Amino acid sequence: MAAPPLRLAIVDDHELMRRGIAESLADWPAVKVVLQAQHGIDYEKQVAEVGHVHVAIVDLIMPVRDGYDTMHWISRHHPRTRSLAISFDPHPAHVQRALRAGACGVLVKNVRPMELRKAILHVHEHGFYYNELVDRELRHN
Repeated sequence: MAAPPLRLAIVDDHELMRRGIAESLADWPAVKVVLQAQHGIDYEKQVAEVGHVHVAIVDLIMPVRDGYDTMHWISRHHPRTRSLAISFDPHPAHVQRALRAGACGVLVKNVRPMELRKAILHVHEHGFYYNELVDRELRHN
């Protein structure tokens, strides 16, 4: 009997980005996108309805409640949920701030689908995803 799929959330203020991520994962039976939110407050409301999320992919720059505050909220209120930050501009200061806010990994928005899948699994199974962005910041600090 196969394990139930990981419950995934996508939090991004751009609908096209949310849908693109969801569609790139649609044929992967290991995950199920259970919610798509346009900002942190929207995530907070939806997660109350859908229940536990294993991994939340969170954009760093959003209106209403940005990704940093959203990941901090997730860490505080849903500590079993792992946050995976995603950004167009992963400046070292943004990566560092995301990690301090509770990100278990940081990806660039132009990430290849296979690396996204690898990051989701790694965050869920091991608690953290190390890539060049994260490694550089951890070594620097």
